[in-house]
Amino acid sequence: VPPYRETYYANNTILCKKRVVDYRRIQRKTNKAFQLSERIRSRLSQSFRYNGITKSHKTQQTLGCSWKYAVEYLESNERGLKLGKGIHIDHIKPLCAFKNLQCPIQQQVANNIYNLQLLPARENLTKSGKHDHDAWAASETGMKLILLERELQTAADAARAACDVNENK
Repeated sequence: VPPYRETYYANNTILCKKRVVDYRRIQRKTNKAFQLSERIRSRLSQSFRYNGITKSHKTQQTLGCSWKYAVEYLESNERGLKLGKGIHIDHIKPLCAFKNLQCPIQQQVANNIYNLQLLPARENLTKSGKHDHDAWAASETGMKLILLERELQTAADAARAACDVNENK
């Protein structure tokens, strides 16, 4: 950060913070991708903190797509649900159904865009942590996530093997 910016910020802290707050408020009202990014980042942080889990990747990387695509994907549901009040972003396979969310691979699969859907708040709260694994695994979404998990595991195994080879030299 250039010194003149540090000086300006030090002399105008309140004004700078107000500008950021105002910018974010406007973005939340007018920009669905920004609204979605704020909601998902906040929810993941709360969930991970509550469960004592350390996040392994940035939220967008964990999501596996751009914020713009995420909005389009979530809003292209059969029920015509759109992001907004009274609509929750639900994990199709709930976080509690994953064995070890400390594992970066499981974090990426659990929070991938293909494991998320829009549900009315009441329906999501009723669903809670219920999950039919066999039906999920047979679904298109389930198959995509199972393949993603295998790809990530293969890449992790290859990286580990490369590290082992380098250590033995």
